[in-house]
Amino acid sequence: MSILTKDPSSQLPVTVFLQAAVPGITPYCSGSHLWGRSLGLLRGRRAICIDLPGNGDVDLADQVPTVDAMVSHVVESIRAQGLGLVQLVGHDVGALVALLVAMDHPELLSSVCLVSSAWAAPSGDGVENYALRHPPLPLWSADSQSWALERLSYSQLHIDEDLVAQCVRAAQKPAHRSAAAAM
Repeated sequence: MSILTKDPSSQLPVTVFLQAAVPGITPYCSGSHLWGRSLGLLRGRRAICIDLPGNGDVDLADQVPTVDAMVSHVVESIRAQGLGLVQLVGHDVGALVALLVAMDHPELLSSVCLVSSAWAAPSGDGVENYALRHPPLPLWSADSQSWALERLSYSQLHIDEDLVAQCVRAAQKPAHRSAAAAM
């Protein structure tokens, strides 16, 4: 979890960012690093990125990486930080998690924003993504992750060596390794 506090006295709600792929399955390693330079554009806003179980720095601790476990993790994280009402922004699987937090814990939120997520369909079932079929091997290498990010992005302008290196580092963390083993 990282926090960007440019103006701690701000009365604006904290914006909480969720980014998650299907840990151990998706050919790129997800986590707060994928928000990248976007957070720098918030100009004086307070923001937190929460890594979900199996993504970034959050190990599964012998759990299966279920959406319910991700929802519980987000709720516990918001409460533990004492953030009050937050603006929740979810991307990919993180959008489904954001919707479920909003449905089950509306008292924690001032707003919810979903970004580019087939996972947030009414059923919660993802759409089969054929764009990610047959990634370069080995999985989670720089080539594999760059390949996946290029296929999922509207524009490749943000995909640079630094982002790919952060994804490779995420692949080497215990959170990803345990998720890959669990899946």
